[in-house]
Amino acid sequence: MFIVVVLVAIACAGIGVYYLIPNIPHILFFSISGNPNTYHLKHALVFFGLSVLALLAVRYVQPLPTEKMKTKRLVESTAQPPEPRKKR
Repeated sequence: MFIVVVLVAIACAGIGVYYLIPNIPHILFFSISGNPNTYHLKHALVFFGLSVLALLAVRYVQPLPTEKMKTKRLVESTAQPPEPRKKR
């Protein structure tokens, strides 16, 4: 999931740059009037904003290091038999 979100951020930044390049035909969604061969600042800003949101989301989907994990892994917990409890 971490890699997917990073790739989405890179793709959104690339599309933002694509909309800033003049004299090439751009795909315009939700735009009734406008020349498709000029640069489109609003479209570029939307995609740059999506790129920033994806980079912020990376913080929440990145895997935790093993030192910061609160629970033991399933493999470690099943590898050792549980210790018997002491009776009082």
